[in-house]
Amino acid sequence: MESISSFNLMDIVKAIWDWRKKIIFATTIVTVITGTVVFLIPRQYLSEATFVAANPILGDRSNIFRNTFEQQFYYYGGESDNDRLYEMARIDTMKKFLIDSFNLEDHYKISKTNPRRKLAAHDELKENMDVLKTELGHIRIKVWDIDKNLAANMVNAIIAKVNSMSIDMTNQAKQTILEKLQKEQDANAAEVKMLIEKPQPGMPAEVNEAKRTSLLKQIEEKDNLINQFKTSLNNVSNVYVLEYAFPALKPDRPKRLPSIIMAFLVSLFFSILAALLLSRMKKNN
Repeated sequence: MESISSFNLMDIVKAIWDWRKKIIFATTIVTVITGTVVFLIPRQYLSEATFVAANPILGDRSNIFRNTFEQQFYYYGGESDNDRLYEMARIDTMKKFLIDSFNLEDHYKISKTNPRRKLAAHDELKENMDVLKTELGHIRIKVWDIDKNLAANMVNAIIAKVNSMSIDMTNQAKQTILEKLQKEQDANAAEVKMLIEKPQPGMPAEVNEAKRTSLLKQIEEKDNLINQFKTSLNNVSNVYVLEYAFPALKPDRPKRLPSIIMAFLVSLFFSILAALLLSRMKKNN
């Protein structure tokens, strides 16, 4: 305990002074190596964009054909709509779309003889792409690349693809309903034709007429419904873009000066710490 307590401020100053050349040498070497590395790493540009979900009711038949507006209508989607678009933007399918659309395997200079070429491009893109939700619930997409124009184009392509996928999903659901309505319509039309051409034996004429009238009314109503669903199969945007991506004016990473300063401070700290420990060991011996 006495040896520990006797290691006071003067001992620290003396140890640093005695080891000053080695401290300076070690700090300089680490700082120079770090500086060399960060200057050799290609600088990347950051492009980013922000968007939110539109209310999916915008293109729905219930909104297109409504004639009363007593209820308040929101043009923006809710949290669940933003969550859906957020997941679309970050899934592997989106990365595959970017790799194929922008030929990223060649852009990242991945060897054509590499059997895992597409996977390597996927991993590279994963490191250079980020999808996040802001505090306000907006979706922000970031892409880094040595080509500032490519970075911006990829971000905007992601937004366009997310919008397209969302529209397709909505239209697919509408198409399923439309096909079901059309089958019911065809069945009703066939039944009406049967009642006209081959009425059931023994069925009173007034009953036949009433049934036929009822079916014709159903056909008319379904025709109207089918036409509404056909109209709702549209390309109404499912996103509102708050900020499109554009080519960055300056590189974003690596941040050279902060990296060099951090390397200098860290190497200086550990060099001094090593000097103090070595001085203590010599003193105890």
